[in-house]
Amino acid sequence: MVIAIGDSSGDHAGGHDRGQLVLIAAITIAFILLGVVVVFNGVLYTQTLSSSASTQTVSDTDRTMLEVTDGVCAVSPNGELDDAAMDDLQDRYPSVRSGSTAAAVTIEYTHPDNSTVNVTVTYASTDLEFTRTETVDLEDCPEEVEA
Repeated sequence: MVIAIGDSSGDHAGGHDRGQLVLIAAITIAFILLGVVVVFNGVLYTQTLSSSASTQTVSDTDRTMLEVTDGVCAVSPNGELDDAAMDDLQDRYPSVRSGSTAAAVTIEYTHPDNSTVNVTVTYASTDLEFTRTETVDLEDCPEEVEA
């Protein structure tokens, strides 16, 4: 049998068909792997975002409570509470705090005796809401506030 050049009736044409099939299979496998990588990456990214938001919120709440208790000491020179300065702290701190975070903070205080102040802080953000009461012993406050 003689096969002329350009004749597609021989065994050589079947080799082209197999090559196209291998090429299509390789492209299909590549798209499947790419899809798996994109989905897996999205799952890891979502998990990272959800865990980092909660830890950041906890540190914000602790920092808020520390700032308020330090503020009580700052407006209580020599262990004596200045009611006007405490009212000013109660009014101004929430607006200053809301400028730096997306959380609402309210402060309430009681002065049961001459040496302690009970401070109740309510912290509310999109992720967390809590109310916490701290007792600040005015005798433990430093006499001079560091600048």
